[in-house]
Amino acid sequence: MRPNEGGIPLWPAAVVGFLIVIALAVISPVLRLNAEPPSGFVGLHAPGIAANAATASAYWKIAVNAIQWKYSRGVRLPEQVPEDFRLPVTSGKSATAEERAVYWSKLREEWLKSENWHRTYTVDISFVREAGNLWHEMRNFITRG
Repeated sequence: MRPNEGGIPLWPAAVVGFLIVIALAVISPVLRLNAEPPSGFVGLHAPGIAANAATASAYWKIAVNAIQWKYSRGVRLPEQVPEDFRLPVTSGKSATAEERAVYWSKLREEWLKSENWHRTYTVDISFVREAGNLWHEMRNFITRG
């Protein structure tokens, strides 16, 4: 091994570069529905439906907790109200089918507005497990000959 002749060692740059590549591989941006419902959703006025901020917030919470994981941001939500877009029985209020349909229709409108979404960053290290599975399969393939 030669002594350093006044030059800058390259190994720190290689380590930093490697860490940057790993960070880029595991950190990814995700669009998520805002936790707070928009004012147009909370102040919903529809025939036969009284504006109720608590009910609107409960339906928005369902959208945040269930609906956004089934449908992507850019897609138009289906016209048919899904079964899981229903107030929980523990909420103390039983919603009519008409009320569900009205809130679903409004959610379909709000779903497409960019201001109702925000970007977060997630860390996904599932590739480590997948690489381990790949290594295991390669080893099995080689030993089977």
